[in-house]
Amino acid sequence: MDEAEGLRAFQEALEFAKKVRESGGELISPILAPRRVDTCTAELLRQTARASRKLGIPMATHAAYNVIEFYETVRQYRMTPIEFLDSVGMLRPELNIGHANLIADSPRMNYSGARDLDLMGKNHVSISHCPINIVGRGRVLDSWEKYQKAGVNLTIGSDTYPRDMMMNMREASHHGKVMSHNLKAATAAEVFTAATLNGAKSLGRDDLGRLAPGARADIICTDLTGRGTLRYGPVRDPIRSIVECGVGDDVDTVIVNGILRMKNGKIPGLDLDSLRAEVQQAAEQIWQLLPSWDLLERTVDQMCPLSFCTDEDHIDLSRA
Repeated sequence: MDEAEGLRAFQEALEFAKKVRESGGELISPILAPRRVDTCTAELLRQTARASRKLGIPMATHAAYNVIEFYETVRQYRMTPIEFLDSVGMLRPELNIGHANLIADSPRMNYSGARDLDLMGKNHVSISHCPINIVGRGRVLDSWEKYQKAGVNLTIGSDTYPRDMMMNMREASHHGKVMSHNLKAATAAEVFTAATLNGAKSLGRDDLGRLAPGARADIICTDLTGRGTLRYGPVRDPIRSIVECGVGDDVDTVIVNGILRMKNGKIPGLDLDSLRAEVQQAAEQIWQLLPSWDLLERTVDQMCPLSFCTDEDHIDLSRA
């Protein structure tokens, strides 16, 4: 940990945030985001909390998202990550915690005297629940119902591919029911609200996430025909159909602050074929350089083996 570098980067972030605020832009707002609770010093987090209050801008960080981070925080501070955030003044409505799926209250932690859920609820914090990401890592949110009843503001994030909010809402709903042991938990209405209104609430914005007088003219139109397929079937409740059957590619039209940005599923001026090729090339370079920044110096094939290939059978996907 380089404390001096962290503080330098923090000051740089503050200057950038002030410039954004002073620019008068209506669509872009700054947010203070110390990356992870376990890689930032207590003093850096305290300064973040003070700056957030002084500037009136929200905060975001990752916390209570894996076992190592949880117990390392307990070892170092004799507090859980959520208790630690409370101790430095960050546990406030302005904070959105990435994941928070392995809190002390989770049965998986077997932690005595758990009070994380109560602390988050009483302080009205938000969490970014990224269901596809954590399920792929063998984790789940312990109970959508318990978080909701505690007063936690549940929002939906994507975090990683597929960056598809409809698929993430579906995963949140299905796993929310299973983990809550209640088929009426994590309803389509609840996860849709989490992806819209609750997200805006976590940013302190009452002009986003809703279609109402005084709100921004941010509108999406979704094609419920399934693009010529039977994927949706008969539609009675459009919101439930989107959550249960939709994918991001069903979005036909996007209007941002009254300006048309997508029409007939196409974004003007965006060449997806060129973008895909550019991203593939960039990814191939990252995969080759992986041993230089992985602590165990693993190759990409060692860290993430291909589904049906050994190291000797490696396929260069850029040439496939």
